[in-house]
Amino acid sequence: MNLADFKAVMLSSLRSLLPKEWSGEHEAAWSWLWESVEALLGVQRGRLAQMEKQLARYFASLEDKTREEISIDLYGKFFEAVPAGQEYFKQSASRLTVIANRVLDMSLELIKYPYRMVDEISAVGLRHVGYAVPVEFFGPFVTACVESLASRASAEVLESFSWSLGLVSRMLVRTIKEGSTIVMKAINQNSKELLASALECAPRGSRDQWVLTVSVGTQSISPLLWAIDSGTWAAAESMIEDLLTIRADRLKYYYGLDSLFLRHPDIVEILAFRATTLLPTLLNGMVWRSHLVHGGLRRANYYIKHLLVTDKGTFPEAMENLVELHDPKITVHPFLLRLVDVIWTGVVRSKFVFGSTWLLFNLILFVLSHGMLNHRHEQEHLYSRIAMFSCRAVIYFLGMTNLIYGRVRHAYQAIRDNDLVVVFDRIPIPKRYFDNWREPASLLLVLSLIVSFFIEPIFFCLQHSEGNFEGAGIFTDNCPEAQGICEVYSVISMLVIGLYMSLLMDLATLSAKLSTYVLVAINVLPELVLALSALCFFIFMFATCVAVSVNDVRSFQEFPTSLLRLFQFALRINSDEDLVAISQSPLLSVGVGLFLVVILVGTFSILVAQLTQSYLELYDSMVGYAALRRRMQIEVDYLQTLRRKTWNHFVGSLMLDEPLEFGEGDIGLPGGIQIMEPAKLHVLHRESIQRYGGSTSPSMPWPKERESVHTATENERLERLMRKFQKALATVARKTCRKVDLGSMLGSSIKSSRSSRSRNSNGDPAEEDTRSECSSVKSVT
Repeated sequence: MNLADFKAVMLSSLRSLLPKEWSGEHEAAWSWLWESVEALLGVQRGRLAQMEKQLARYFASLEDKTREEISIDLYGKFFEAVPAGQEYFKQSASRLTVIANRVLDMSLELIKYPYRMVDEISAVGLRHVGYAVPVEFFGPFVTACVESLASRASAEVLESFSWSLGLVSRMLVRTIKEGSTIVMKAINQNSKELLASALECAPRGSRDQWVLTVSVGTQSISPLLWAIDSGTWAAAESMIEDLLTIRADRLKYYYGLDSLFLRHPDIVEILAFRATTLLPTLLNGMVWRSHLVHGGLRRANYYIKHLLVTDKGTFPEAMENLVELHDPKITVHPFLLRLVDVIWTGVVRSKFVFGSTWLLFNLILFVLSHGMLNHRHEQEHLYSRIAMFSCRAVIYFLGMTNLIYGRVRHAYQAIRDNDLVVVFDRIPIPKRYFDNWREPASLLLVLSLIVSFFIEPIFFCLQHSEGNFEGAGIFTDNCPEAQGICEVYSVISMLVIGLYMSLLMDLATLSAKLSTYVLVAINVLPELVLALSALCFFIFMFATCVAVSVNDVRSFQEFPTSLLRLFQFALRINSDEDLVAISQSPLLSVGVGLFLVVILVGTFSILVAQLTQSYLELYDSMVGYAALRRRMQIEVDYLQTLRRKTWNHFVGSLMLDEPLEFGEGDIGLPGGIQIMEPAKLHVLHRESIQRYGGSTSPSMPWPKERESVHTATENERLERLMRKFQKALATVARKTCRKVDLGSMLGSSIKSSRSSRSRNSNGDPAEEDTRSECSSVKSVT
């Protein structure tokens, strides 16, 4: 640092600020002041290097046990001086030791790396704002730190440590004082009422920043994010609702959605994995519906821009985060259903149908070439062989190459984006192979087709097609040279067809009912697997017992045949002759009978109960699971491979930058799409936009809302209703002269106050009951 140059810059700045009032006396006063400051700074600069060496040498000599003793002594002295500080240090002793060691290291690092540590200390101070730490605690804490080192360090080291730690303390105090806003104080109380009161004085032009940013120097924290991370979700919910409330004056609409996603582009991911219960609040705020109905339809604006495209023009990760959440209740939210439908109809459906149709076409060719054309009559063998070879050529040179290109492209994208998962400590695999079963199934299909291509019997027989064997001729696959691989080829062909059919299950997405049915069938498969496991165990157990027993039935005398027979009995595909043979052996009859009781009455009955329970658990969420695992997952997969040009054309066709109308001639906010939906789907009785008159200046706060029936809290409305109900009941009781139990009436049950009395021969029971009822009415009124 060149202090002389800095002096010249400061002098010129002062002259420009006071051009008319600056004189020689000002010049002399400034020169004297700067010389004094320069002398102090020069002395201090020389001391800093010495302080750094002293502290570095001392802290390097401290052992772990000594550091732990310093920590215990530090907190003991601090708690003795400030007992209330114990409420802010509730962590374990090991955690407190880590904090104490960090305090020691910060005193040295501030001298070694001043620029970096200023930002770091500011960040620490802002975190203490969220902890609501009183600034009065920092002085006693510094004193306790110095006293804990007094008996373990020299006077020079203690002086250096005291100076550095005192500077850290003053920086933290300044940061906390500047960052302790009324919004942060309301968040610490987790109070919606305090937060609403704090935001009443916020200027309307910067109201959103009050809940999104608290800055001190170059550091800043987000009150909203702090509320989410600290678990004060009531305050976080109130802040999200306030941000996503549309307010308006005569000149402008104010809506904090853009500011929210600008400050937290990953807000969906934050809520999905840290505060899932706040996701509906966010999604509700991104939808506006009119309270007016025209022709049975209601105007609705869905502000989908930030969940559809990022500032860079790419597809955001919000949809992928929601898929990873696996929450069917969130998936059926109207906003997400509309977003998924827009993406599906706009860009994914055509690509999906084309890909599935091409896959289906390859499957048909594979079935024709492997299961039908190779079994034609002899007189048509030439044409069938040509057709079979043509189909297989299309499969290998078009279908297989297309699948290989897709797998290579996905692998390249994963490597480019570093979206890899390392298995066995050395093998990197794209992450999407673990997130979606279609990718490993497609890879297995590609590998199977490649193996089929290299062992294709037609290729082996090309040079031997004119030999002396049955079926000789062009494109034959019956030559003796290919006989050794035909069996392997047929097994691989079966695997290929199974993989094709599995991948074609995605076609169920085109129908909501069919997709739901497939989902239910897939989700009950684990129960079926458990039942089959139990069945195999019992078959193995009884087959072993029967095989070691003495019986005259030949099919039950050996273990393998016993397994087969009991399996047939379990599936009820046995013959009557087996029953007659078993009846000749009493011991075998008892064993088989017990087996049938266990299997038919026990295992299968439990399976039915399991399937029933699984279906009941899935029933309420079937639509959500279908939308989640079918539409949303497929859209995420296809959008990752979509061309940038196609995506930009789709986003441009939505015209998201065009303002949407709130009514006829009422131009509103951009960033969404507008639809006319049936009014009965979402009933609204009042306008959701808060409109205010008066001043339109952005620096003015919004006028305080008047309390009304619509803005009153739920408890206040309930109390008002109960008071009216009590008055009505009192009036009815007075007129009918009957005793009414108000508490029972409010609880939806009316109790008669007439007590059953024995008849008195000297008095009228009815008259006595009437007097009792009328006196009770007086007490009620």
